[in-house]
Amino acid sequence: MFAKNKEGEVADLRLWIVDRDDGAWVGPGKDKALAHNLNGVQAEMLRDGQLSCVMPRLHEDRPTVEIIHRMKVEKYTVAQMSGALGLYPLEATSSTVAVRLDPC
Repeated sequence: MFAKNKEGEVADLRLWIVDRDDGAWVGPGKDKALAHNLNGVQAEMLRDGQLSCVMPRLHEDRPTVEIIHRMKVEKYTVAQMSGALGLYPLEATSSTVAVRLDPC
């Protein structure tokens, strides 16, 4: 994902994406999401070799955050392995948010 930080510099963010019926989601920490304007500021997502425009929408409600985080852990083996080693939280933390990536 390519998003502009508050200084207007483009950042190449490496985020784990999961799909739900209501769209694509990522679950970064709140600080990272805010630092890269992942709430209502247009960004680009590179997925399956295709670049597309997305409008990130930040969600902080705990049930959504917990579901998205759980989906990431289930989908990504590296998250499971990192969690087993204590390097990645297997449960959403208080600083985790969910960001829906709506098409532009």
